Amino acid sequence: PDFTSLEVISFATSGLTPSGINLPNYRQTSGQKNVSLANVINANGAKEIFTFLSDEDLVLFTKYRTAAFEVQVGIHELLGEFSRRGGGQCEDGCRSSVLLYSCDMRLNNPSPKGHGTGKLLGEDTPGVFNFDSAKPPISPLTGKPIESWYKPGESWGSVFKAVAASYEDPSSAKWGQAHMQARFGILRTFLTSSLVTITQTADNNLVLSLDRDLIRTKGHAAVTDLLKRLMIYKSTADAAGGTAFYKGLTAVPAEWAGWRDVVVARKQPRKVLVQGNTFLVGGEAVFREYEATEQGFLDSVVERGV
Repeated sequence: PDFTSLEVISFATSGLTPSGINLPNYRQTSGQKNVSLANVINANGAKEIFTFLSDEDLVLFTKYRTAAFEVQVGIHELLGEFSRRGGGQCEDGCRSSVLLYSCDMRLNNPSPKGHGTGKLLGEDTPGVFNFDSAKPPISPLTGKPIESWYKPGESWGSVFKAVAASYEDPSSAKWGQAHMQARFGILRTFLTSSLVTITQTADNNLVLSLDRDLIRTKGHAAVTDLLKRLMIYKSTADAAGGTAFYKGLTAVPAEWAGWRDVVVARKQPRKVLVQGNTFLVGGEAVFREYEATEQGFLDSVVERGV
C-alpha cells in the first residue's frame, strides 16, 4: 500500500467525513491507496469536554491527542486495512512467518511497503494456491500446519460474516458499530494485562488510569498476543476459531451495565464537521467559510450544490 496525508477543502459525501480512507476498499491481488485527511484529524470542537481522565492525564491527552490520532489513523489504514491474497512464496522456505511479519517483506508481491500486515492464504482458483499447499505454513497458535484457508471466491467478509461488521443494541446485548466493538476488545486486553485500571469514584464517575511502567512489559506482551491471534485467524480463514476468540474478547461482563449508565449520562452530541466551499467569482477562485453552528452546516451543504 501507499500512504499519503492530504489537506482537503471539503469531502462531499452523504455520510460522516472520515479521518482516513482506504482506496479502493478491496485487496484481492493488488495494493491500494491509503490516505489520512489531515485537517479532519485536526478539527476540534471549541466546547468539547474530555471525560474519564485524571487531571494529570488530561494535560497529556490535550497536548498529544492530535499527533497520536494521526499515528492511529496511519496504523489503522496501513496495517489494519491491508491484508491481501497475492502470489509469491517465501524465498527461504520458512513456513510460519509467512503468516505474520519477518517473511512478508520477502514475498514476491507488488506491494513491498505492506510489511508487517500479513497475508490472506487462499486457493485463488481451483488447485492454484498462493502458498505451498504441499507444505502448509505452521500456525504460531498451534505449532501445526494450518488446516484452513480461503477457497475460490471467498473473502474475509464472506467467511467471518457478522464478526467482520459488528453491530450494537444494548437491550439485546449486540454491537452496533464495528469500531466500538474493536475498541472495547482493546480495552479488555489492557485491563486483563493490568496495564489499565478503571475506578468508580464517590461522585459516580469513572477514571481510567494507565500504568506507564507496564507499557514495555505486560502491555507489549498483551498487544503482541492479541495481534498475533487476530492475524492468524484472519490469514487462515479460521472463522470458527476467530469468531470464538473475538466474541469472548468483546463480551461485556454483567457488572459493566452500571458503568454504561455512567458513560451514557456523560455522552456528548455527535460532532458535525462544517466544511467550506469554493466558488468562481469573476474568474477568480473564492473560498467561503461558515459558522460552526447548525445553520452554518446547513448553509455549507446547500451551497455545495451536490
